[in-house]
Amino acid sequence: SLVAQEVINEMNQEFGLSLQPGDLGENIMTVGLGDLSDIPDGSILSVGPVDLKVIEQNVPCKNLLIYHRLLPKKIRGRRGILAIVHDGAGSVIGAGDLIIHQPKTKG
Repeated sequence: SLVAQEVINEMNQEFGLSLQPGDLGENIMTVGLGDLSDIPDGSILSVGPVDLKVIEQNVPCKNLLIYHRLLPKKIRGRRGILAIVHDGAGSVIGAGDLIIHQPKTKG
């Protein structure tokens, strides 16, 4: 799963939290791609040497209640995305790797 640092920052500010990378269970933290809500299913994200295929938006679960009772509701639609490895299995993604969004192709 991928989550935007911008969303984490916003939730920290709004609720007085100190969420850190990994606290929402994400595998990849993004910066500069917005809240990821506008990336459609089927899109490809190239992350360093790996291509990830977006399968769906990530729905917040009740596990987030440990941080704040309103967090699951407030983060709905901005909880990030779920993706599978499309190409590059076995390659290593590193901190600072560039993420390139390749819009979904027709067909």
